[in-house]
Amino acid sequence: MRLPSALRLAVLLLLALAAPVAFLCQGAPQGEKGSLKPAPPKPLREMTVNKRKYVFLKDVAARYGFRTYAQQKGKTRILTLLTPRKETIVFTVKEPFFQLNGTQASLSFPVEYQKGLFLLEKTDYTEFLEPILQTSTLPRRKIQHIVVDAGHGGKDQGAASGKILEKDLNLAMARKVASILRKRGYTVTMTRTEDTTLTLDARCNTVREKKADLFLSIHCNALEDKKVSGIEVYVANPPGVPSVGTTTLGKDGAATPFQRTSALWAYYTQRALLKAAGDAQDRGVRRKQFKVVIDSPAPAMLVELGYLTNDQERAKLLKPDYQDKLAVALCDSIDKLRQALK
Repeated sequence: MRLPSALRLAVLLLLALAAPVAFLCQGAPQGEKGSLKPAPPKPLREMTVNKRKYVFLKDVAARYGFRTYAQQKGKTRILTLLTPRKETIVFTVKEPFFQLNGTQASLSFPVEYQKGLFLLEKTDYTEFLEPILQTSTLPRRKIQHIVVDAGHGGKDQGAASGKILEKDLNLAMARKVASILRKRGYTVTMTRTEDTTLTLDARCNTVREKKADLFLSIHCNALEDKKVSGIEVYVANPPGVPSVGTTTLGKDGAATPFQRTSALWAYYTQRALLKAAGDAQDRGVRRKQFKVVIDSPAPAMLVELGYLTNDQERAKLLKPDYQDKLAVALCDSIDKLRQALK
């Protein structure tokens, strides 16, 4: 059927208007002549302070389209980065930690303030903050085989409170995590399934032998100060920067292929654990030279689920329903990392 001229003209006009919209939605074919590619971000300016390189937090904010809000409380200077989603990243001058959307994370070096500008040490940005803010900078990685490590065991009982031994709680939690992961379709290898003694090398070798995609080591904590409580997670500190609370520098080559992926996983995990625990103290994402995280040939993390030396926290850790909540949170963070790295 032949359309009237006026109607044919109208149809052609509509098609012409719709074509650019469809093209923009689909994206230009990669590699074809004339395809559009996003401009690379401008290099961050650097300043040397105490022989270390720092980047300008103002530049970091501009790179991601964040607004900045500086304030001074007494002698304390604080800079808040506000994301378009109203999430916050809070830095405090001379403090070795920052708050990422309410979750605490340690810094290798305190934030500096020079000539009216807030400065972040460069490796703190590249090895920790950047992979969280821009997951596209991480290598794509299949997450299928998980090694779940119940810390301590056998002659090595770990922390203790009376007859409550860390090695037993670690194993109970590891079993729960492994069970949930298997139900979700993951392949799981446990470093130990009974009360057996294992070397740290043996735990790392399990990851290597199984060619696993992630290594999760489960622990509980203890301190002489019984008032201390809370949840903390650990990843390896980069080479040349100190472990949290120490002057011990990261080994050359340690964990470098996986440091940035581990950082993102740790952030997901700490947020999930705190949400599941309800009122647990946030002791933050920390970086330290634990052998099982620096020598594991895969993204690796060690979790401390609470303090056995704190009466209230120990009572919670002994409750099966609380253990279930923490186990689900650990598995949820793996799910989230898997999705981010697809």
